[in-house]
Amino acid sequence: MKRIFFAAALGLAGFCPVSAQNITAVEYAIDTDNGFGNGTIVNLTPVRDSTFNFEVNTAGLSKGYHTLYFRTLDSDGTWSHTSYRIIEILDDIALNMVESAEFFNNQPGDFGTGIYKAMPTPAVDGSFVINFPYTEVVAGDVTLFMRVKDTKGQWSFPASKTFTIVKRNDPSGIQDPAGNRFSIYPNPAVNELTIEFKEQPKERTGMVLVDITGRTVAAQSIHSARTTLQLNYPPGNYFLKIRSGDNEVVQKITIVR
Repeated sequence: MKRIFFAAALGLAGFCPVSAQNITAVEYAIDTDNGFGNGTIVNLTPVRDSTFNFEVNTAGLSKGYHTLYFRTLDSDGTWSHTSYRIIEILDDIALNMVESAEFFNNQPGDFGTGIYKAMPTPAVDGSFVINFPYTEVVAGDVTLFMRVKDTKGQWSFPASKTFTIVKRNDPSGIQDPAGNRFSIYPNPAVNELTIEFKEQPKERTGMVLVDITGRTVAAQSIHSARTTLQLNYPPGNYFLKIRSGDNEVVQKITIVR
């Protein structure tokens, strides 16, 4: 049931020097005022002029603008003048939640044609972690697209992210495209991670650590053959990107506690 809460300063219709009257009720109507005593009555704790909050039932009203009429009744049975306010009825956003997502490789297709993933629990706008299967593992740059659908069937604009996939031939370590052998240890790691080259890099080299959402959490340059990265981050999976000149490799890193 849709309801709104309305606040208004309500006063007595007139002044009587003999006895004091208290406001005992407020009456309201929407769009059509059928006269005193014919609206919806909301009883109040008797009190003189004051500001009251009262609840208005808007069930059945169409989306858009409506006129709210209201007046007060005092303890002597006297009605105040009728006031009115313009109110707007909106969609019930509490029910408009993200329920599913779809995923595309390289370019988005028509709505509903991607790899579908339903949300375990539909929720309003926020940050979500969604796991999609990806089997087209080919070395090079790949752009992934994703969009979400809400409970009213409306799709979002597609979001995209470009990744670099590096084919790893040497299981004993990562081969730097520039020709320098280096190793990353330990992995999983607890407090720190060491990047150790066989010799000092000859080209400008740096590293970036990103979380599974693609957010950069650390970045620093590499100037020596051995560099240590402090891991002051929550446990979980991360990706370490090492760039040397125009070449880049990516290694999955796991932080444990």
